[in-house]
Amino acid sequence: MRNIRGTLIICDQVYQDHSGKFILAGTYTTWQTQEDELHVHGIHAYLRLQVEQPGSFSCRIAMADRMASPNHAPMVRMDTVLQISERQIPVFECAVHLPDLTLRAPTPRAQRAPGSAHGIRTLVTLEVGNEDVASCPLDFVFLGPAAPTPPAAGA
Repeated sequence: MRNIRGTLIICDQVYQDHSGKFILAGTYTTWQTQEDELHVHGIHAYLRLQVEQPGSFSCRIAMADRMASPNHAPMVRMDTVLQISERQIPVFECAVHLPDLTLRAPTPRAQRAPGSAHGIRTLVTLEVGNEDVASCPLDFVFLGPAAPTPPAAGA
């Protein structure tokens, strides 16, 4: 495999201005909710690849549950082919919109203790030609009810 290095950043939006510069808005590694179900729309990924030669590169972006067994199917999987031209060498950049995702809390809200957090820990990976070149953790946290406020001292 050719020598390829990559960057993967998860964010709300990726813009490209008139000069070609990429602008990332709302980067994150954690989503939080108090609900039992989380509908995630509009996750974008900024990809940056450093390649030595132009060509056609098959890529896979996958989101896997870090607590599941390694052979467990990914929660999200997107395959694409990137065409990188001579003028995009040595650095190729692009924005990718990931598929929508619905997650259920590991513990229903009614059973979550006040102040608790129950998470689904995932890892979003970027493979180019069956070689891992970048990854980004992305955790989904389902919060319990707010913890009671302790009484003020001397009250």
